[in-house]
Amino acid sequence: MPVLAVLAFAPPLAAAEPLRFAPLPRESAEVVLRQFLPMTEYLEQHLGRSIEYVYFDHYDEILQAFGAGEVDLAYLGPLGYVRLRDSYSIADLVVQFNEAHGDPHYRCVLVAAAGETVRDVTGASATVALTQPLSTCGYLGTDALLEEAGSAGLAARDYRYLGSHDAVALAVVAGEFEFGGMKDSIAHRYEAVGLDVVAETAPIMPGHVLAANSGTLSTEVREQIGRLLRDAPPAVYSEWGEPTRYGAVAVEDADYDVIRRMGGLGPIPGKASLP
Repeated sequence: MPVLAVLAFAPPLAAAEPLRFAPLPRESAEVVLRQFLPMTEYLEQHLGRSIEYVYFDHYDEILQAFGAGEVDLAYLGPLGYVRLRDSYSIADLVVQFNEAHGDPHYRCVLVAAAGETVRDVTGASATVALTQPLSTCGYLGTDALLEEAGSAGLAARDYRYLGSHDAVALAVVAGEFEFGGMKDSIAHRYEAVGLDVVAETAPIMPGHVLAANSGTLSTEVREQIGRLLRDAPPAVYSEWGEPTRYGAVAVEDADYDVIRRMGGLGPIPGKASLP
């Protein structure tokens, strides 16, 4: 199980073992670490424990490491959490993070080069750029959008997993693929360089979560982390990185039943059909 990097950002604050935190591999390691560092420094200060970043290249590696007791905390998208919980009952929801509009829900979108429409780009021979198999807006969200548009689903198409939302956006802008699937907030970052959103889901996708490992962390510690994040004042969390800077709220497993109903527990192709 390849771990790309294990980084500690502060000396141990107490005799207790550091908490091992795995952010999801949505963007480059450098960007991800910059985004999450303010939040984890805040937790370090209030918990009296240091936090180590354990960075993995793929979602399934995070899930496997979590199940093996090698990860204490993980930031996951909705599909990643559902698959984790289905595989390991030790996955305990801590908080759900809000989006920029003030609640945890977001959209999956289809993107294309500027000026195109969904009908222009979703013909049967169109090639598709996807993020990762366990990314909510990867296979699952993109297939649902194609069905809503009355087009052939991904099973009948040529597609490729590119690893991240940024890679999808850049490949579509460069003309390497007719269209791609990704999260709405990330897609909007690329509108200035020639990316358009051509279709989108309703805002029903439940938010990204912080999941804790009940096999390695006590109930007391898990609850303390949840309280710290939920009770952080806006003046504090507004200075955090993009994924966490809009605050956190309480969450229940049932909030993710929408992902289960979309087929989130069923088989999701793990290999692209393009070479």
